[in-house]
Amino acid sequence: MIILLSGDGKFLLEGKSLDTALESGRQLFSLLREDRIQEFSEALDELHSFVKQKGQPVEIYHNADIIVPPVKCDPRTIQSIMGFQKTP
Repeated sequence: MIILLSGDGKFLLEGKSLDTALESGRQLFSLLREDRIQEFSEALDELHSFVKQKGQPVEIYHNADIIVPPVKCDPRTIQSIMGFQKTP
């Protein structure tokens, strides 16, 4: 599966490495939903590092199956996009 790390390129992950990355994605989703912002930012950084370490870089013209937000993204913006922010 090809994963686009926004700002860092595209990487091919397979097997157990792919399973680990997918589990990390589910964890990121839960952290945002639970408003655990600092933990989300740390886990996102770890996911980027993991994919860059375990993945094989692929040419940019390959379609991505998964898109991961940039490490320096604003978690509150991601929450808003996903409908997790509570309105006052």
